[in-house]
Amino acid sequence: MKQLVTQGLALFLTIVSPGIAASQSIAEIKKSVTSILDSANGSQDTATLSLQIVGANASGVRVGDEVSLAFASNQSCFVTVFWVENGGDTNLIKAWNYEYRLTPDGKPRTFPDPATGAVEISPPLGRDKIYAFCTLSQPAFSEVSFTQGHTAVPAKDAISVIPELLRELSDSGVIVATAKTSIKIIGRENSVFSEKDIIETFRGPTRSSITRSALAAPVQFNVGSDQIIKSAFEMLNNVGRAFTSAELGQSKFRINGHTDATGTDAYNDDLSERRAVSVKNYLVTHFNIEPSRLEAVGWGETMAISDNSTDEGRAENRRVEFELLEE
Repeated sequence: MKQLVTQGLALFLTIVSPGIAASQSIAEIKKSVTSILDSANGSQDTATLSLQIVGANASGVRVGDEVSLAFASNQSCFVTVFWVENGGDTNLIKAWNYEYRLTPDGKPRTFPDPATGAVEISPPLGRDKIYAFCTLSQPAFSEVSFTQGHTAVPAKDAISVIPELLRELSDSGVIVATAKTSIKIIGRENSVFSEKDIIETFRGPTRSSITRSALAAPVQFNVGSDQIIKSAFEMLNNVGRAFTSAELGQSKFRINGHTDATGTDAYNDDLSERRAVSVKNYLVTHFNIEPSRLEAVGWGETMAISDNSTDEGRAENRRVEFELLEE
């Protein structure tokens, strides 16, 4: 999860609630959670709310960087944030614990205050989504416990917990405005994740034993092809080294293949599976990884992470993701 750093302290707390089927993939969980939040986002707005990420740029934010969130509204209200990580976990943040309620003066309020804290970016890597809800009164969440206004919902619980949190938010707070944005989490130095980044995604200090992680790797393909493009081999070699490291050498992974929206559903299902198999074969051949440790699955176009109407978006959707399986 993202580290919420305030005067040098990292604050984490885990909700304990009934889980979902263990076989459900991180990709499925994240799609369901974002669908739930999308359906609650913007349908009943009577005010306006803007949300901007301070400290990030168009190419993404690197692991170790610090960012803040800036909000502005044309109506006085409180802000609650759902930060959905690429790994499936969701951070719930009561922003009013850090800032005064928003006022309709046109001046943005920044969470956290850059002078006293920031959100330090940590693995898992990939694209996170951030949803903000503006309410007339300060919500009271009865089913969760917060540490300094912050708590986290593990991926395995998110589908059952998020709707209840939204219900409580609406019942106690009266939602008047919503906003959302996304942020791309990349490696420390460039878009090719290092061996260290990959190990920390699956075994880092912020990972909980009851959650599974996912790595949205920039292993991409040409249109209609399962041939790995040349620029992807540096990334795959880092994956191979990480998967044969002392930390991950006994772990099992699912390789999720994905396509853009070009072609029929049946064609894309087959193509995405062939892409996953291509990556598996490369890792098995070049790093002597036991084939039984790697499961190749194709998801077709159903798990898009970007806009299929643009060339850049379609390129991002032609990808693979690595998911740590329960052990």
